[in-house]
Amino acid sequence: MITYLFDEMKSSGLIGKSPKDKVLKHLTVVILDLYVAYLGDPLTYLGYSRDRNKYSKESRLGRLFLRYRPMMRVVDGLKCLGYIENHKGFQDQASGRGYQS
Repeated sequence: MITYLFDEMKSSGLIGKSPKDKVLKHLTVVILDLYVAYLGDPLTYLGYSRDRNKYSKESRLGRLFLRYRPMMRVVDGLKCLGYIENHKGFQDQASGRGYQS
């Protein structure tokens, strides 16, 4: 399934010049996260950060070897192909409260 999704994204021109192994790793992480969430509650929403700083080597995501560009290509590619929905998050500057995309 992961290879099928990768091939579909690549043939649609959604991968760009990102290395195949990095995109496959990020695609696997996203699909597994979606699958586990679906098993818990099929109607649940998952949040992810579009902030480049959240993927730095010192961050939680960076320590998991997840990088900004491949993650955005995977998420945007899955959205473009109609596999996922994307709802833009927000942050209230006054209260500091917010929700990720």
